[in-house]
Amino acid sequence: MKVQKKKLRSAQRRLAAEKRENTYTKIMELNENNDKQFFALVNKQRNARSSTTSILKVNNRLYNNSASILGAWAEYFEDLASPSVQDRFDSKFFNLVNNDIEILTDIFLSTREPIQEVTEYELNKCILSFKNGKAPDVDKFTIEHLKYGGQTVVNILTKLINLIFKTVAVPNNLKIGIGCPLFKNGGKPKEDPNSYRRITSYS
Repeated sequence: MKVQKKKLRSAQRRLAAEKRENTYTKIMELNENNDKQFFALVNKQRNARSSTTSILKVNNRLYNNSASILGAWAEYFEDLASPSVQDRFDSKFFNLVNNDIEILTDIFLSTREPIQEVTEYELNKCILSFKNGKAPDVDKFTIEHLKYGGQTVVNILTKLINLIFKTVAVPNNLKIGIGCPLFKNGGKPKEDPNSYRRITSYS
């Protein structure tokens, strides 16, 4: 009986693995022509009852339950997005790079040619070219809000974009998103975070 149960569990694991791999393959093969199916598959992977792996290894620490795995992902992507100084860095080279960045930034800001401002006509044409039905941003705004918001929205957005060009600074609230790990399906172990690529969503 134990042998039969072991064989059954092994077969179930194989079937589950094949199903996951087929799903990942479909996601990777989808393109702009079937973006609705792409997002449907991605959202299915984010469902609480669906998981890519039951164990995750980060910095030689193992996480083996849903809560700890989610926490590990959050820390992993936070580290990727946060500037930091590591012990393994070459401090001289690190300082040299920072100095180069400061010098190049000063040169760019002092010598660059004025950027031609975006017109309301150009922006409105650009907005109308986007597809409907896309995921909303962190504030639940969609492209439909911009398309049907009227001339006032176009006017304000045009001023905002031109201000960004002028100051060379993007507001932090325009750089917010939720990173969702998607397995690369490249033969690497699933417990390794580097085996995943990140897609960003706002829902």
